[in-house]
Amino acid sequence: MAGHRIYHPYIYIMKISLFLHLLPHFLTCHIELVYKTNDYS
Repeated sequence: MAGHRIYHPYIYIMKISLFLHLLPHFLTCHIELVYKTNDYS
């Protein structure tokens, strides 16, 4: 049963690709929020 602890490489690839896919979205939202708050202040 110890083999179940080891993740298959494609699971890591899926997680990394999903992370890289979502990261720019969060970054752009954060940058837009920072610019908006700076404009208001």
